[in-house]
Amino acid sequence: MMTARRFLGSLVVLAGLFLLFNLLVHQLSRGSLPRKLLRAIRSAPDTELAAIGNSLVEAGFNPGEFSRGWSQDGSNIRAFNAGLGSTGPVEHYLVGRQILRYQPHSQRIVYGYFDFQLTDDGRGPLSEVFANRSISLIYEPDVAAGYLFTNGWSERFFPWLARLPVFVERGSIWAKVERQRRWFGDLGLPRSDSNHFGRAEDFRYLETSTPEDFQEKCRGAQAQRRPITPAVDALFREADGHGVRIYVVEMPMTRRHRDRTYDSDAWRNYNDYLLPLLAQYHAVVISAGDWVPDELFADPLHLGPAGAVEFSHRLGSAIRTLENQRSPGPAEKAR
Repeated sequence: MMTARRFLGSLVVLAGLFLLFNLLVHQLSRGSLPRKLLRAIRSAPDTELAAIGNSLVEAGFNPGEFSRGWSQDGSNIRAFNAGLGSTGPVEHYLVGRQILRYQPHSQRIVYGYFDFQLTDDGRGPLSEVFANRSISLIYEPDVAAGYLFTNGWSERFFPWLARLPVFVERGSIWAKVERQRRWFGDLGLPRSDSNHFGRAEDFRYLETSTPEDFQEKCRGAQAQRRPITPAVDALFREADGHGVRIYVVEMPMTRRHRDRTYDSDAWRNYNDYLLPLLAQYHAVVISAGDWVPDELFADPLHLGPAGAVEFSHRLGSAIRTLENQRSPGPAEKAR
């Protein structure tokens, strides 16, 4: 029969093992993508323009090529890619706050979006704050909690969970296991196309199922008078308050995606609906959906290296031209 002393001793041993495991996970996760991005932002030399968004921006924005497109009149600009795959508006807001804090010379933000990223609420269960989204746990979890959850319990305990590396970095552990699982799963099968973000074919499932569903979502956003996503609203308000110019860029999409979604009156009407909402931040909207041909995409959503070069060069040239022309009016759509 276990005595009270033995029971307490067992608890102490378990607590010690749990602490050691957390310290081990913390050390092993120092090279995680969110932590690398935060370190890069803090050390980037005098960034003047930062591109923020998910994997479409991470894959598609080439800072050097953007600068070359910008320098058509002999001027120069220091650009930085702050995109991070598998992230949402809350993480983008936190990245933006880092840029505003550690890059005081940053005068411009490019925010890349696709589909309904600007008006989807973005809230969900705690289980979705995973992998690269752990940036919400690493940096300012108390700020992130107010934008992540509809569940009050999750919001209250989120900052406490951020102190546990075994919870914060569980995605890093899972990623290593998942890579091994895929390797074993592909044994004896034809090699599937993949890239930095995963298997190419998997990204087709992120698209809306049918054109009719997509158009219904466009009409629903307008009928419900959906505001700009709260975290994006916070990002744009803070940037505008710092005197930072905001460029909202509809990211390039394949011909198939445009045929099914963007080439419709519903999408055009939805974008017209967005313009007055974005005007409050003095934002300029750039429609780049058809800028890159299909052969320069790495998968159904992401640009390949050559596509990133073409898109970024053209974007740099377009933004420089707009600024030379004193740019269009607030939230006017440019091409």
